[in-house]
Amino acid sequence: MIAALLLALAQELREEPSHLLPAQHAGRVVLRGGEAAPLPDDLLERTRVRIVLGEAKGAQELTLRPHDWIADAPATLARLEGADVFEFAGGSPYRLLEALYPKKSESRAIQVLRERHRLGATVIGTGAGAGFVSALTLGIAAERERPERNPRRTDPIVSLWSLSILPWALVATDVETAGDLEPFYAALIERHVRLAIFLTPEATLTVDPVRGDAVASGDGGVLLLDLRRARRTRTGFTDGRLVQLQAGDRWDVRTRTTTLGPGEALAPEPERTQTLEVEHALATESLRRTLARLGAAPVPRVVRLVGPDAELTFTHDADTRAVAREGDARAFAGARIDLRLAPEHLRP
Repeated sequence: MIAALLLALAQELREEPSHLLPAQHAGRVVLRGGEAAPLPDDLLERTRVRIVLGEAKGAQELTLRPHDWIADAPATLARLEGADVFEFAGGSPYRLLEALYPKKSESRAIQVLRERHRLGATVIGTGAGAGFVSALTLGIAAERERPERNPRRTDPIVSLWSLSILPWALVATDVETAGDLEPFYAALIERHVRLAIFLTPEATLTVDPVRGDAVASGDGGVLLLDLRRARRTRTGFTDGRLVQLQAGDRWDVRTRTTTLGPGEALAPEPERTQTLEVEHALATESLRRTLARLGAAPVPRVVRLVGPDAELTFTHDADTRAVAREGDARAFAGARIDLRLAPEHLRP
């Protein structure tokens, strides 16, 4: 019986789940690290519905404030139904959630926006809005109405489910993390996310579901933690990828097959409350500086971060140099990621 269940689960992992990308006929999703990040050229002159917690900044922008969503006013719905470019910007993920889900359920306005995107409208997320349009983002625990349920957490940043216009990724920017990437790793591990994206304030990542790729632009950088090709082990995973994208780099965001290594059996998932609590004394420097070193020369061969619950290892070698798609021979920095969870954090 157990062998049959493991076989069925392994087969499920080998199939391409349909939820990792928006529908192929859906519109683009543009993630901007901040207001300084560029927009795709074809969007510069187009009027867009801009959902902000503040005032409009340009004559070309239509602004919907939080109270416009609560009553699903006909005028608000008419604006949404007639638009083909939407932008979420300003505020914080919690404030956006409160504004757009006033009764803890989807408003009619959100349903209209989802349908417009399914039919090809472009959705832009700027700053906190970049995380809001994804499946998961990071927020400040102090902004929540109720205290954090996990008393073991010591960091003020927690992960939360978002709008899921981009349904397969965790997205965060400097707005949520202030440069501290430890909560970013913790969310990646405890939520079992297969792709995590971090954007600097000047960086943009444009996801095109029709082409199945994401293109970086702007002066900043984009950090991807890609676990879609990682091999599951009894204690975690191996052969994940950490990639730094610069302007012009492309990355394949289509689903990749997850396989098991020779002789390996699929391990039970870690508890969803599992966190990675890195010991600063062992890390010797912040994760942000460590990651910056991974793309520099000379590059450390191995960087290992050890905590009470997990061990996260980055290995940089010739095999981890990834090349952009579509014939672009320019390589960008990458590292292999391996994760080992403590046995007591695996389900029996």
